[in-house]
Amino acid sequence: MRGNFFIPRLLCLCAALLAAGAGTVAADGFRVVAVEVRGASRVAPDAVRKVMGTQAGQELDLEKVRQDVKAIYRMGYFRDVTFDTEEVPGGYRLTVIVTEKPMVGSVLIEGNKDVETADLRAAVTVKERSLFQEEKVKESVNKLIEVCQNKGFIDASVEASVGEDSEGALRVTFRVAEGPKLKIERIAVTGNYFFTDKAIRKAMDTSEEGFFSFITDSGTYKRDVLENDVRKIEALYQNNGFIDSKISEPVVGRAKKGLIVTVRIFEGRQYRVGEVRFSGESGIPEATLRKTVRISRGDLFNRETLLSDLLALTTLVNDTGYAQALVSPGVEKQKEFPLADVTFRFERGTKFRFGKVEISGNTKTLDRVVRRSLDVVDGELYTATGLKTSKENLTRSSYFKDVKISTAPSAVPEEMDVKVEVQEGPTGTLSGGLGYSSVDKIFGTVQLTENNLFGRGWKASLNSQFGARRTTYSIDFRDPHFLDTDFSLLLSAYKTKLKYTDFEKDSYGGRVGFGYNLSRFINASIIFRNDYTKILAPSGTFPTQTVQDEIDKGLQTTRSLGFNVTRNTTDKHIDPSRGSVQSATLEVAGPLGGDSQYLKYILNTKVFYPGAASTVFSCNLLWGHVIPMYGGWAGGEVPIFERFFLGGPYSVRGFKSRSLSPKDPNTGDLMGGNKEVVVNFEYLFPLVSEIGFKGVLFTDLGNSWVQGAWPANDQGLWVGYGFGVRWYSPMGPLRFEWGWNLNRPEGEPKRVMEFTIGTPF
Repeated sequence: MRGNFFIPRLLCLCAALLAAGAGTVAADGFRVVAVEVRGASRVAPDAVRKVMGTQAGQELDLEKVRQDVKAIYRMGYFRDVTFDTEEVPGGYRLTVIVTEKPMVGSVLIEGNKDVETADLRAAVTVKERSLFQEEKVKESVNKLIEVCQNKGFIDASVEASVGEDSEGALRVTFRVAEGPKLKIERIAVTGNYFFTDKAIRKAMDTSEEGFFSFITDSGTYKRDVLENDVRKIEALYQNNGFIDSKISEPVVGRAKKGLIVTVRIFEGRQYRVGEVRFSGESGIPEATLRKTVRISRGDLFNRETLLSDLLALTTLVNDTGYAQALVSPGVEKQKEFPLADVTFRFERGTKFRFGKVEISGNTKTLDRVVRRSLDVVDGELYTATGLKTSKENLTRSSYFKDVKISTAPSAVPEEMDVKVEVQEGPTGTLSGGLGYSSVDKIFGTVQLTENNLFGRGWKASLNSQFGARRTTYSIDFRDPHFLDTDFSLLLSAYKTKLKYTDFEKDSYGGRVGFGYNLSRFINASIIFRNDYTKILAPSGTFPTQTVQDEIDKGLQTTRSLGFNVTRNTTDKHIDPSRGSVQSATLEVAGPLGGDSQYLKYILNTKVFYPGAASTVFSCNLLWGHVIPMYGGWAGGEVPIFERFFLGGPYSVRGFKSRSLSPKDPNTGDLMGGNKEVVVNFEYLFPLVSEIGFKGVLFTDLGNSWVQGAWPANDQGLWVGYGFGVRWYSPMGPLRFEWGWNLNRPEGEPKRVMEFTIGTPF
């Protein structure tokens, strides 16, 4: 570091004080008549006098003067402090002469090329229009070097210089020399015997430079990330019985072309769980406590499990009203054997009920919308689960970007008041995009949504999709708590035009539905649909007899009631890795009028199983059946647009879209089936984890057939298999899939490649 810094000058009054004008020495025993302060422009003189021990009316004490000098310096505003005395009637006037530290007028950062100036400026602790402090300059230099190193510039250096500007204020300049950007060439691990080097590196966020480093920034050295990796490796060992394990601070050195990071490990002894005991007063039967904890005698000691059990036990006691209950763990290692005894100690404290519930921060959202998401009620027994569920409900509502729920003892004895603080976030979105698929060709989408209309929790959306084969417009409205009940209301209107190979479907209509959450995972709904559909022949084509029959019917009306029950336990809405989805749908058309008369039911279940190395196996099973009705009896016809056609990317891959269907025995035209079955098996595995690029292997089985006929062909089920890649990109899901068929209808190609960019409605 270089520059000009002011060095404080102390006037030591160890032996005497010079009397103004006389040149004599003022010794102890002289009376101080007044204390004056000179040179202070930004600091009030009274503020200086306030920190001094020497005051007017006191005898002059040289030791006090020495302490006064130190006290004035400690204020931090002055670079020089001197004392002067002047004899006046009745004694002496003591004058404190101070020289203020200069002000920082500007802070400049120069020399950086790749590191953003905004990132560097955020690290600087020297602020404009503040008093100059040398220690702040030194601190800023270290922080700037740290920022550069965290960006991969391990050899970065920073020089600071100080000068005066035209107005006499100081100009502090930090000159940054980034040096070359180095990647981590190798991560070396020493001292490990139980875990392989690969397993330890996998636990770290720090990684070696890879092929896609220019995209993912992998291999970049970041000190804070590496420090967190130490804690992750410690957790890896602590969760596998190594209670005494220690991870030393990683050493970063130079390799041939980049950096080498060395991680040193002391594993220690591996312990299993010995006795599991409970002490103190919990108020809960020990049998219940033992069912609650997962840690068990003979298991490898696992710190994560221990902490999880600690939380579960605390919640268990909290849910009986003891809001301030404490549960502490004790771990005692046995000397003779590699066993660790675990003791959970309970302190219940006072029993509470919920008191007043106060809501703040909601400027748009109505209080009642917030309250109906809360699982706490005034006067009811305190429960930690109720508070947790309340926060989850508010967060899941998507109305708020931050939710805080806190409790505090009420003025009423044995009551706990609840304070709910929310920070509202944007609830409306306007989105659009372009996509392409082998089935729908090019398409565009525009969507306008509002998830908290008028602050009442209403959800409304305007959707549009337009393209070569599909044009859709829809408006949807949903009230999740219709008339402040647990029922939801759905209103929807739409207009759709779909172009298939053999016919076009032009329809419009609307839906009215009511739903109810039977539990956290189960929803039931009933929907009335009124639909008007016209079948047309594609331009320049001759319709088949089946299609011509539908064209001759003109505008067809469908009025139906639909009943649906769905159970969803997946961990994520998009790209789940565990859990399942089951749904059952029943639709009845005809009793309410209209041209269509049928009963349709669809059963669907999909299960996700997580595997090793971020792999996922999934299985999907779908069964559909539409029964024609005429006068309440089977025997009528089901319109072609309500029948089942299989094949394509979302049913049986390896076959062209809508190519699997019963055929007219006379003409060979595809008629659509009354029954369908689809079975899909998928195995997903990461290809490039850093960007979420995945591979997929699949096998599909399925068929559709007419009422009463099984199978519809001599082959039974059509079978397709293949592979593909998937990527949930910023522009939407991307799918490329290559499918082959084991058995195929006449005229069907042996291989079909399908792809989709974006999500068609």
